[in-house]
Amino acid sequence: MKNKILLLVAACAVIAGCTPYKELTPGGESVKFVESKPKDCKSLGDIDSSGMGLTRSESLTWIRNKAAAEGADTFRIENESIETMSGYCIGCPNQMYAHRAYIYKCDK
Repeated sequence: MKNKILLLVAACAVIAGCTPYKELTPGGESVKFVESKPKDCKSLGDIDSSGMGLTRSESLTWIRNKAAAEGADTFRIENESIETMSGYCIGCPNQMYAHRAYIYKCDK
């Protein structure tokens, strides 16, 4: 019985841990994407979603949410990498994406 409870708690933790990657936060919704370095904006550094095992959409959602949490309102993708995963686990995405992005605060 004790093992079943631990397994249930672990499963809930995994499910809850994935939630931030699937939905934009209110702050993440307002972070805008640009293709080149924006003018008259303060750089807040870079963020990286590597090692998280995310789909492309989840990775970009994580980038936007993280940028908002860091006080940014704009981001630019520096690099996108794709790792093909075949036969590692049931239910895992076939391709896992990682993004490195620069984040900015642009006073409008």
